[in-house]
Amino acid sequence: MVNRALSFAMSEPKGPVYLYGAREAMEEDLEPYSLEQTYWHPVEPSALSQDAIKAIAEALAEAQEPLLITGYSGRNHATVGEVVKLADTVRGLRILDTGGSDMCFPGMDLQSAIICPDIKFLKQTTRPGLDSATVSIQA
Repeated sequence: MVNRALSFAMSEPKGPVYLYGAREAMEEDLEPYSLEQTYWHPVEPSALSQDAIKAIAEALAEAQEPLLITGYSGRNHATVGEVVKLADTVRGLRILDTGGSDMCFPGMDLQSAIICPDIKFLKQTTRPGLDSATVSIQA
């Protein structure tokens, strides 16, 4: 588990990782062992398949109230401009920058930014409605 976390921590963009697990499992007595460190490398980025890109594009184009939630994409500074292009391309796309890391979407782009202070977005749960389509892309 620790080596896998280190692989992510050393991947671009480099940053912290968080480990958690059940206390009972962490307190188990284990026989000492070692791992061959040459097998553990930073995680390489992978591209979405053409089918996945098409499905996402169609879902965005057909959405009545499209919403993109971002919080860590700004760690790759080139991503910010691409998100702005997407907001300018997809009719009605709103962007919610959760501020999880570097700026992911410029606050001065008021046409796409969610600025309503009384928005009822998170209630008791973060699950989308039954009529919502959700796509999660970890970058």
